[in-house]
Amino acid sequence: MPNVFLIGDTSNRYNWGCRATTFQLRRMIEEVGTIAYALDTKFLNAPLTPAVQTVEKHPQNTIHELGKSYPPFLKTIAQRAIFKLSPLSLARIRALATHISPSSLPALAKGIKERKLFPNIAEAMERSDIVLINGEGSLMQDRGVGKLKLLFAYTAKEAFGKPTAIVNHTADFRNPALRRVAARVYPVLDDIVVREAHSMQMAKQIRPQDRLDFAADAAFLWSPASELMAKEEYSARHMGSEQSPHDASSMRGFDPAGSYICIGGSSAFSGKEGRFEELREAYRRLCGELGRIAPVVVTASSAPDEQILRPLADELRLPYLGLSTEIQQAVDVLGRAKAYVGGRWHPGILALTGGTPVVSFSANSDFKSRGLTELAGLAQDPIQASSIQGHLDTIVETTRAYVTEGEALRTRIKDRVAQLTATCRRNVRLVQEHAST
Repeated sequence: MPNVFLIGDTSNRYNWGCRATTFQLRRMIEEVGTIAYALDTKFLNAPLTPAVQTVEKHPQNTIHELGKSYPPFLKTIAQRAIFKLSPLSLARIRALATHISPSSLPALAKGIKERKLFPNIAEAMERSDIVLINGEGSLMQDRGVGKLKLLFAYTAKEAFGKPTAIVNHTADFRNPALRRVAARVYPVLDDIVVREAHSMQMAKQIRPQDRLDFAADAAFLWSPASELMAKEEYSARHMGSEQSPHDASSMRGFDPAGSYICIGGSSAFSGKEGRFEELREAYRRLCGELGRIAPVVVTASSAPDEQILRPLADELRLPYLGLSTEIQQAVDVLGRAKAYVGGRWHPGILALTGGTPVVSFSANSDFKSRGLTELAGLAQDPIQASSIQGHLDTIVETTRAYVTEGEALRTRIKDRVAQLTATCRRNVRLVQEHAST
C-alpha cells in the first residue's frame, strides 16, 4: 500500500471539528494506504511520525489543564504566552506566510528540497509515495496556515514530484493574496476536493480542468450509537486520560432519552474577546427562550465557545459538553437533539448525522454557514452570529418549526446525509488509485 504523508492532521486538538474530521479522514486513508508521516501545521518543527504528537505534548494544549483550577480569562492569557514560547509560534507562521507569493514559491520549494527550510518536512516528503493535505477551514481570508499548506502542496509536487492533493476543505479565495497563491498551486496538483458548493464555484475559477470535485466533509462518516448510553456515562466519557472537574459534573441530570435542544457557538467569535460578555448575555436570553420549547444543553466545541458558554452553563445550571468531550459522545448528544442552534460547521454536521435540524449562525466564512444549510436541504438563511439578540424571534420561530415538523424532517435530513456520506471517499481517491496500480 502507498505510504502517505498527511499534512494537516488535527486529530489531537481540543476542538471537536478538528478531531472529528481528521479521525475519519485518517480512517479512510488507512483503508487503502499507510500513513507514514503526519503533521499538525501548528507544530512545523516537530519530529514526524505516523501519528502526530499526543495532546499532552502540544504546547498550546497544556493550557487545558489550567481550566481545572483557573477561570477562562487566565487561560486565555496563558494561551497567548505559550504560543509565543512555541518552537514556531503563530506570529512567526504569519510572518513567514507574508513571504509566500506566486513568485517566491519556486525558491521556497527549493529551500525545503535542500533542507534549508523545514528539514523534517522535506524528509517526510522524500520518503512518502503520496502527499495528502487536509485543508479543512484553513484556505480562507489571509490565514498564514493556508498559504503554508499551499506552499507544502507546491513543494511536494514541483520539487519532490510526489502525487499531491488538497482535500476535505473550504476554498474561500476572496482574499486577493491567498487567491494569487492558490491560482499558482491548484493547477499543478493531482487532485482537489472541496466540501461545499460555494468552494466548488470559486475553485473552478482557478482550476477549470478536471480533477476538481466535491466530497462531503469526512465528519459526515460519524453516526450516533445505535443504543443509548446510561445516564451516568455522559459524565464519564472524555478525551485523554483525565477530565476537568467541570466536565465531569456538567452532564448531571441530563436525560439522553428525553427531549432537548443543543446550542453552540460560532467560528465568527474567534478574536472577538472584547465582545464575549455581550455575546454571553445574548446566549443567556437565547437559552431562556429556547427553554420554553425543550430543555437546553450547552455545547462548546472550540476555545472561544468555551470562554463564552461555560460560565453561562454554570450560572444557569444547564448540562454542558466541553472541549474534552469524546467525539462519539458529542455525536450521540447532538444527533439525538430536537435541534442544534449554532454556527459551528462540524458540530452542525455531527447533528445532521442523526437527523437533527440545524438553525445556523454565521461563521468565519459564509461559504461554510450557507453551505451547511444547503447540504442539509434546509431553507434557512444563517443568522448573523454577531447580532443574536436582534434575531431572537427568528431563531426561536425557526427552531420551533423544526421541532414541530419532527420525524418527517429528520427522515429527510438522514436521507440527504446518506447521499453525502457516499461521496466522502472521494477525499482519498488519489491514494486509492495508487493502491490499485
